Amino acid sequence: FGRTGVPWDHGFMAWCGIGESRVEARGRLAEAMESFYGVAFERFERSSPVGTPSDIADALEPYVAAGARSILLSPIGPEPERALELVAEVKLELEGRRRRVGARP
Repeated sequence: FGRTGVPWDHGFMAWCGIGESRVEARGRLAEAMESFYGVAFERFERSSPVGTPSDIADALEPYVAAGARSILLSPIGPEPERALELVAEVKLELEGRRRRVGARP
């Protein structure tokens, strides 16, 4: 039963609060998500990384280690352009970590 020989490409999608500190990033993300969904942020907090690019990379590392190769982040940051710049830093951080351990980025 099931398929064999399928080249799986696992991924992960998450909202993230990104900025200069965890406190600042969490506050911004909590406000946005509560506005979007009308429920307390705590319901999303476990799967919504917050903080600096390094903090976000730390939170994503278990997913990458488990095989996620496509990571889609919906960032809430200080300004849209700055949020995208910070997400690019997350990508570089994760790629650097994968290279250091000899794995595929």
